[in-house]
Amino acid sequence: MATRASRIRILSTSCLEAVLVAEGSTDAFADAGSDTHRIVDLAAAMLTVPAAGGAVIDVHGRPLEIDPDLTRRWSGVVAATPELAEELADAIRGTERR
Repeated sequence: MATRASRIRILSTSCLEAVLVAEGSTDAFADAGSDTHRIVDLAAAMLTVPAAGGAVIDVHGRPLEIDPDLTRRWSGVVAATPELAEELADAIRGTERR
């Protein structure tokens, strides 16, 4: 996937990255399939990004659920459009080691 991107920014905080997507400064960010994100990492994105026309999904298609179990993890994709989110998820799934 990195060969298809014109620029890559290494993940800092999920909340900041989501705000950058919501305001249009960056097109997307994603967990590369490692199940790193907790729901608290994605909660703000689940509100702000769709309100700006974007999408927040899990690479593996699992629903993002508000749950007090902080051991649960997701591979979040936050993108400026639902189509871009799906394209990124497809690309990440295609490069995962099995």
